[in-house]
Amino acid sequence: MLKYSFTNTVFLFFLLVHFNTSIHAAEVAAEFTWNGELQKITVEDLEAEIEKLPTYRQENVNRTISDKIEFLNEFINGKLQLLNAKQNGFNEDTELLEKAEDYRHQLMVEQLTEIEVDEKISYSEQELLDYYQEHSDDYIVAEEVRATCISIKEDEELAQEALEQIIAGTDIIDMAKKLSKDNKLDGPGSGQDNSGDTSFFDRDVSESWRPFVDGVFELEVGEMTKELVEVEYGDEYYYLIFRKEELHPERLETFEEVRDQVERIIEREKKRERILEWVEEVTGKGNLRKYPERIPESAVKKSEEEEGSSENTDISDDSEETSEETNEKTEKETNNEKSEEEGSSENTDISDDSEETSEETNEKTEKETNNE
Repeated sequence: MLKYSFTNTVFLFFLLVHFNTSIHAAEVAAEFTWNGELQKITVEDLEAEIEKLPTYRQENVNRTISDKIEFLNEFINGKLQLLNAKQNGFNEDTELLEKAEDYRHQLMVEQLTEIEVDEKISYSEQELLDYYQEHSDDYIVAEEVRATCISIKEDEELAQEALEQIIAGTDIIDMAKKLSKDNKLDGPGSGQDNSGDTSFFDRDVSESWRPFVDGVFELEVGEMTKELVEVEYGDEYYYLIFRKEELHPERLETFEEVRDQVERIIEREKKRERILEWVEEVTGKGNLRKYPERIPESAVKKSEEEEGSSENTDISDDSEETSEETNEKTEKETNNEKSEEEGSSENTDISDDSEETSEETNEKTEKETNNE
């Protein structure tokens, strides 16, 4: 764990200067001493660090002087932490250096991939359109409906009262708002923002609420249930009243609607093709040869084989049983036969579908005679 142990007193002087364009790049923005050495951060250092930030962060940092001063504090803290890490010898840690080297290799390959793959693929608008037409079934939007629903859990009496008031003239939306305000809604349409509104859903939205889903689709737009619809969900019962508000028929999404999605698919395919092509180019240049027959079996596998053989475990796919295993098996079968004979004397049938042997039948008859 990184530990701050300032054996030498660190003097940190923030020069809260105004970062105007008139300030020279070599102007010192902050300075401090570390192990007796003066450390300086110039305006140029600060601006260079800001340039490394993502665009959105650069915009935030460059808004006001206060924002830049706040980032200066972050920059200083980072330098202090790094100095402290070096003082603790982490810059010479073998494991960390190996990880850093692995990461450097990863960055090198990523940059090379960008040049050899990303920059070498291309596709036309016609290719996108052709893919869309060939896979049009993937872009069919199922039929959807929207309803106003009152869902009350475990209180059939309250649900019946609400239904009667709606039939008497109260609008279902007003009733949903009233019950929502009293925290009586629970289930479809119980959202607080737009009480009773289920939003659009298709026939496969939920198997658990199947009576409700099918019920809404069976109604005409503007039609409401004439009686309560009971739905069992888990161990609880819900009583629903709903009105079908809108219907969106099944439709095919337009190319413009799914163009970005199609483009991502085509781009992935093109990259995959280019990567395979690139790998062939690289292996061809390297005159690659493979000698799998020279690869020895791992020590782990050998160890497992030795352990398995000591336990009389056959781990070879096609090998025949050794004479020792055969003798052991014969002995085991003999023991099993003895067990069966003992079981027969107790009149216990341990075979699923076998008939009793004549010997077992005689023993059974003799035992029944003795019992009589």
